[in-house]
Amino acid sequence: MLGNRYLSLLNRVTRENALLKLALVCLTVITYLQYRQSSECRSQATTVLLPPNAIEKMVISADNADLAYLRQMSRYIVSLALTYTPSTAQNQFSELLGMYDAAAYAGARETLEKMAETIKTTNLTQTFHLQEKIRVEEDVLVLKGLVLQTINNEIQPPSTSEYRIRYKVEAGRFRILELWRYETN
Repeated sequence: MLGNRYLSLLNRVTRENALLKLALVCLTVITYLQYRQSSECRSQATTVLLPPNAIEKMVISADNADLAYLRQMSRYIVSLALTYTPSTAQNQFSELLGMYDAAAYAGARETLEKMAETIKTTNLTQTFHLQEKIRVEEDVLVLKGLVLQTINNEIQPPSTSEYRIRYKVEAGRFRILELWRYETN
């Protein structure tokens, strides 16, 4: 009799354990499915921006942006990186550094600090005026324009330059990977 009682108690505990295991497996599967669904929703979510002076809407999703947004960002980068005076260069470059990707940040910081020091010592003032429409080639923005410089109050001859910005859009944020002056041979 005691043996039967022990076996029935053991069977009940085993059934309860099996039920708990089943419940745990079900909860794990449900949690995984919710994670996949929320991850998919985040990747498909888009943000529509309409800045005060914009003519058209700008759309950004998790890892890409539309042409209007890319052109607006390139104009902003040009205003920070290529149009400066000795008194504004340091602050503009600091703001520009905030747009760099973490992997490119250290090299860009060193380059921009050297450039800021050169700008102060030579009393360099520069403006960049876009002359052509901004082109997008895969992950590179191409900007052609006129560069006007004044060094120690002496006006330099105007030159036409092409700059390129390698970028990525990650988690809905625009990040600069590289900014350079493109030399045509």
